[in-house]
Parts: sequence; C-alpha cells; structure tokens
Amino acid sequence: MARALTGSAREPGQPRLISSSTSGHDGLLAAVGELFAATPRQRCLVHKQRNVLAAIPRRERGDGQAELVGIWEQPTQPEALTQLAAFTAKYAQRYRGSGAKAD
Repeated sequence: MARALTGSAREPGQPRLISSSTSGHDGLLAAVGELFAATPRQRCLVHKQRNVLAAIPRRERGDGQAELVGIWEQPTQPEALTQLAAFTAKYAQRYRGSGAKAD
C-alpha cells in the first residue's frame, strides 16, 4: 500500500512529512508509518470524539462532549492528562469502551 501512495518507494532526500492526521484506517496508518516512520501522527479529533461519544448514551452525550472538548482545550499536557483521567474514571466503568477510546 505504501508504494501505491507514492508510486514508488521513498528515496533519501525526498521531501518529508512534517506531520500527518488520520482517522484510523489501518491500511493508511501502516503505509504512512512505513514511508514516514519519523513523522508524528495525530488522530483526527472529530473522529476520535465521535468514537468516544458513540459509547455513551445520548442522554449524557452533551455533558460528555463538553468534557472531551475541555480535555483538548487544556493549556498544558499535564492538565489535559488530569482531565482525561477524570473523564475515564467517570465514564469507563459505566459505559464500557468510552474511557478506553478517549486515550
């Protein structure tokens, strides 16, 4: 699949990706990882949020969505990790999979 993305193997000296953003497709992830192993990857936050909220009943999704956005809006990584731990503690035990998907 990697060769299908570029038409050939990436040669030394070719342009490098600064970063990549994906929605989690396994084949694409493998190809980008093979071609650009040193490139940081960020999961699309919209898709991540949808996956997490799908594990929470509709009646609680408004609160869950606000809490997820709050995690990503934290000014520092330690603060975001604290909020993530609180979100996971609140939802993971009640709604199987919601906390694990937030990691």
